[in-house]
Amino acid sequence: MMKGQLTLILTFVFSNFLFAQEHKDCTTPLVLCGESPFSFTVTEGVGNDDEITDGTCVGTEYNSIWIELNVVNAGDLIFDIMPKNGISDFDFLVLKKESENCDENEVVRCMATGATAGNPNNENCTGNTGLQYGETDIVEEPGCNQTDNNYLAPLEVFHGDRYLLLINNFSDTVGFDLVLGGTAEIHCITTTTNKEIEKADNFDIVSSTVVSDQLIIQTANNIEDGKLYIVNMLGQVVHQQNVRANDLIRFDPLFLSGTHVVLLQAHNQLSSETVIFIK
Repeated sequence: MMKGQLTLILTFVFSNFLFAQEHKDCTTPLVLCGESPFSFTVTEGVGNDDEITDGTCVGTEYNSIWIELNVVNAGDLIFDIMPKNGISDFDFLVLKKESENCDENEVVRCMATGATAGNPNNENCTGNTGLQYGETDIVEEPGCNQTDNNYLAPLEVFHGDRYLLLINNFSDTVGFDLVLGGTAEIHCITTTTNKEIEKADNFDIVSSTVVSDQLIIQTANNIEDGKLYIVNMLGQVVHQQNVRANDLIRFDPLFLSGTHVVLLQAHNQLSSETVIFIK
């Protein structure tokens, strides 16, 4: 019975988490942490605003997602956007993020090639896309001419730079993988451990919700017996243990990477908090 209850709990938590993580606006991008490849689902729509794209090669948002890339070590940045069905038409914009006002950020790469009816060269303009060594174009316009392909020139990036990546899926809502490459290092910007943490009902994250070394959890004083779970984004339980009131739980060393959810079940109530583990 417990396994069935946990399955229902995880279904509820992850359906709500994934909905909250659609990141369809420039002002609420997904900040990538951990090592690529990253795997994404794509949902319909463009969020609250169809932003930035007017006047660029892509023209409009369509089944979009916004991603933020933070540079921690300088170098060249390349990437591959890889549709899960291998043939979808994905377009993208890369913006240098200088301001929280999206209109003030500079478009530095724009990819809009795609299938054109009756064109035998369409295979060059669908499927995998991104930035790649050997390319010199910084813009590819819509359509698929004989000399077009699906890749643009790499970016030279520096420590502290921030970039926004808008990815459109003009074919359907098939998911994709994002593989980062080059000599630059992209990571999330970590928070300090004295940051004020939003509190859950049954436990607190004493350390930080962005964790590089040690995760510390304090259970509340109003629970008797409970069960603590750490669950990855595939819904797999990677750790579980029994807990009591006022337990101080330390996870050190950590061998996890990427986004996970901490769940505590007690008194038929569930509390959850999202935690990002970085290496």
